[in-house]
Amino acid sequence: MRKKLAGLFETVKICAVPVMAIVHGAVFGGANGLSAACDIVLAHEATVLPSARGETGHHPATILLCDSTL
Repeated sequence: MRKKLAGLFETVKICAVPVMAIVHGAVFGGANGLSAACDIVLAHEATVLPSARGETGHHPATILLCDSTL
């Protein structure tokens, strides 16, 4: 699963056109990281983007991409 998600991040990174995420509600885990990787994010004012790793100052997407076990 992690390799597939890393592949998705790579696809967003190399995409020739801007990638946009439209989010609403609670955006957890991989969806949170994926929205952060997009060029444009549209979010409803009530959208919550929680992070279990918030206390470290790292976003889940950066943790996934820096993980040497991939």
